Amino acid sequence: WRDFVHLGVSYYDERSLERNNIGAEGATALANALVKNESLQTLDKLENLAAELSNARAKRSEEKAELHPMLRDFFAEQLSSENPSAIVADFDSQQAAVSEKEQALTTLQEAVKTDPEKIPERNQVRRDLVASIQETLAKSSQIELKERADYVTNTCRKLWQDILGEPANVDDAAELVTFGQVQEATQTMMEAIKAWVARHDTIASRERTTAALNVLEESTRRLGIQPTFFMTLTYPERSKELVLELQDVHQAFIAELNVLKKGDPMADAPLDKVRCALACMFSFHTRTILSVVSRIEDLGLLLSRLTVGLTEPNTEDVQRLFDVIQHKTRKRKRLVLDLEEARQDARRGTEEAKTRVIGLEEELTQIESVYKLDSELRRARARVLRHAEEHYPELLFDRTWLESIDVTDPATQKLSELGLLLTNAKRKDFQELADLAPNSGKSVLKVRDSDGRLFVLKSFHLAREEWSSRFYRQVTALAQLQSAYIVRIQGVFMQDAHHGCILMPFYEGGDLATWIVDNPHADLATRRRIAIGLLSGLYDLHLRGLVHCDVKPENVFLAKGLSPVLGDFDGVQKHDVTMTQPLQATIKYMAPELRNGNVDKVESAVDMFSVGVVLAELFEDAEISDATRSLILDLKSADPNQRPTALAALRHEAFQVEPVKVASCIICLDNWLVSEGVPCADGHFTCRECLSESVGAAAQPQAHVNVRRDGSMRCFSSDCDHFVPGRSIAAAVPDEDFEALLGIVRAHVERDAAAEQERQLRDRVDAALREHGLDPTTQNHIRTIQNEVLAMSCPRCSTVFADFDGCCALKCAACPCYFCAWCLQDTGDDSDACHQHVATCTSKPAGEEDPFFSDFAVVKQAWVRLRVQRLRKYLAGIQDAGVRADVQRILRPFLTPDIVDETLEYQYDAFLTHDWGENGANHEFVRLVNAKLQNADKVTWFDGERLRGDIVQQITRGIENSRKVVVFITERYMHKLETGGNDYCKDEFMTAVRIHTPARMIPVVLEAAMLDQSLWRGPLQFSLGGHLYIDFTTPAKRERYFSFLLVRISE
Repeated sequence: WRDFVHLGVSYYDERSLERNNIGAEGATALANALVKNESLQTLDKLENLAAELSNARAKRSEEKAELHPMLRDFFAEQLSSENPSAIVADFDSQQAAVSEKEQALTTLQEAVKTDPEKIPERNQVRRDLVASIQETLAKSSQIELKERADYVTNTCRKLWQDILGEPANVDDAAELVTFGQVQEATQTMMEAIKAWVARHDTIASRERTTAALNVLEESTRRLGIQPTFFMTLTYPERSKELVLELQDVHQAFIAELNVLKKGDPMADAPLDKVRCALACMFSFHTRTILSVVSRIEDLGLLLSRLTVGLTEPNTEDVQRLFDVIQHKTRKRKRLVLDLEEARQDARRGTEEAKTRVIGLEEELTQIESVYKLDSELRRARARVLRHAEEHYPELLFDRTWLESIDVTDPATQKLSELGLLLTNAKRKDFQELADLAPNSGKSVLKVRDSDGRLFVLKSFHLAREEWSSRFYRQVTALAQLQSAYIVRIQGVFMQDAHHGCILMPFYEGGDLATWIVDNPHADLATRRRIAIGLLSGLYDLHLRGLVHCDVKPENVFLAKGLSPVLGDFDGVQKHDVTMTQPLQATIKYMAPELRNGNVDKVESAVDMFSVGVVLAELFEDAEISDATRSLILDLKSADPNQRPTALAALRHEAFQVEPVKVASCIICLDNWLVSEGVPCADGHFTCRECLSESVGAAAQPQAHVNVRRDGSMRCFSSDCDHFVPGRSIAAAVPDEDFEALLGIVRAHVERDAAAEQERQLRDRVDAALREHGLDPTTQNHIRTIQNEVLAMSCPRCSTVFADFDGCCALKCAACPCYFCAWCLQDTGDDSDACHQHVATCTSKPAGEEDPFFSDFAVVKQAWVRLRVQRLRKYLAGIQDAGVRADVQRILRPFLTPDIVDETLEYQYDAFLTHDWGENGANHEFVRLVNAKLQNADKVTWFDGERLRGDIVQQITRGIENSRKVVVFITERYMHKLETGGNDYCKDEFMTAVRIHTPARMIPVVLEAAMLDQSLWRGPLQFSLGGHLYIDFTTPAKRERYFSFLLVRISE
């Protein structure tokens, strides 16, 4: 009996046997029969397996083995993609043809310098080359290839990181592979993953087990056997037919157990196959496809350059600027002479002469700076010469063409090509302040230009070959250097045939030699900063293949903030090039190999010895680290090969810094990280501190710093017309300066908005007059209010104005009238009289401290009050009540809320717009709110009460005559605003927006789903998104917030 129970038929207990009249002997016989039954023997095994399987399932969750959710689909997509190799091969052949033509063009460009007859052939080859490149690019799907390659490589990187747990290893993708190899590796990986998934897929194994059990159950039903063991005694011949099904169940149990017992699937994951496939795909797309994309981009750049070369250099701008400069120079000379004569006459007491002096001085100040125009000419001429050098080199040998751009000799040609030549600058244009370094071959002067800016003017005697060589070598070197730690050239001009002049910034901090003497107790941090700056300058210099050859404290200049700048490049030499003249450096700082005269070529190591001596002086008497002391000794080594490079010195333990990109501020000349300021489009850099001061200055009344409507400011370089973007300024300056900048921009916007409002008002009134077909009397009233009552205009000539620059003494743009911004009173043609009136004007608001200046927001409010007073007075003068009502009704939609509230009366407190809702439920709710508003003494427009006759006219009149519009928001209402619907929801909403603007509309949310304003769409989001709404989503909230609705309506 126990065996019987053990076989799974525990429900055949003792009572059951008694109830079936089976005694002990019968039970024993029954158990023996069951044991002998083959089906039940299989069931015995299955029961044991089922118990084991149940335990295994409990220990491991049902899951499907997967390396990455993107893996299968991504590689399946790659397997089905087209082979791009044909595109690559086609491009290679086309590029080879292009390269051949490019080489032919290069050869002809050299030939035309000496053989003008080759010019037509050169031009034709260039046109053919352009056509070939255009044809090649038209066939090459660069964008499609790049997007595809970027998508594949980015996905490979992500899969590599996510699956292999490490960044993509480019070394693994080093070999150049073919598309076929990529496909083969991918197919191998897919098959390996498929087998791996099958081994670890518990879901599939469980599904097979379930299927086998279902087949067994279906077979028992088909055979008519009850699912009990007792019945197998009744149908022994049929139960034998279940053996196969039971065996299938047995095999399914074993298979699922094997899967569950495998443990962590990642233990045998085919990661090597995944790595190989990813590496192949990564390699193919980075080294083959992206290589083609890069070559296509290069072809595009070549095409851009060649297309420009299809036309000869345009010299019109150069000639125009030259003529303008010449005219202004002559005019300035005449004015200076006339002014001197007028001043002499004025000293004799002639009133007419005194008046003439004022006029001449003003005229002289209005003449644009010749220096600025000369800088424009310098850049324009350099562009033309660069164009000729690249595309039409024969022009550089054409004296007639060169003279057309005022290049008269090889010297000016060289300087013009460098973009440095100042054509009209002369030494007498600069006031000499001090002689900084007298020398027989050159002079170094501290000077001031006509704009009051300080410069260093170096003049070289070019008749002497030694100094002529130094002049051109220095200019050429500095022209190609763009380093914040190296002195920059402002411009170069020829005083005459024998004197060349270089204009450089004057650095207020003096030179390092003087600073060391004057600051014996300077802190170590400052000394370190100077040392790092000096080494950075040498790093930039040596990177260009140049050697300074005279590094000493006297040649290191300091900006106001002690940023070091390397200067005096008289002895600069090219690296590893035979010296053309002896060096004239200071012996103390000269490298031993130069002192001994045993080298004929200079290396950068000579500068490193010099800087070692400079650093020794800089850190003298300072408590320095052993690392700093060791570095200085290494730099001063007698063996050039033992001296660290500038980069190695920066990275040395003494400093441990990397070269970083810094820029020199155009205002203070100090060096800053590029992240600590902003550049203009020409790269002129302004530091954060100077920018902050400039923004603060621009916010002051009558500021000379110009800020445009978008917040941009003109570059502070005197010869630059570019603007620094407002967005860059806003990100760079502190919060308080950002607020000041925002105030300036807001003033621009408000002035523009005021002007636009005036224009729109006139247009809308004109449209209303045409639309309503009013009688002549009403039309005349509307016209008068529009043109005389509401318009802010000159009190004398009625010219409308909307601009305001901060000063309340206004000047009409159309007539000589001066008038007060507070009361618009005509004060005559005298500016002083107007300022006196403004200072004591009784219409000025209380609390205005400045007698003459005010914020635009304050003045605008004063204009509102003025308009209100005028409008009240005018409306009171209309005797006919019907005409007055018509005028008010027509005007109301066109006036700003502040004017309307002060002058016009409303018929209704609120207009209620809503959707009908499902079975009118929403309409019923709004009806209850309407009743509650009326009980609170509010006059409302509700369609259930007011809608009669012409529906559109009634709705429009209701909105026009309502103080506020209450918008009851549901999802259906929002949908109708998007689509229109078959009722008037959208018409009501858009009319309310047009007449009242969103500021006079009150959103009331009725559904919880609409509380998230990010879900609002269409006109609802556009007009009311971000506005404060009232929450009526539950009965409790309706009671709590109803008082808020009353307040909003009454505001």
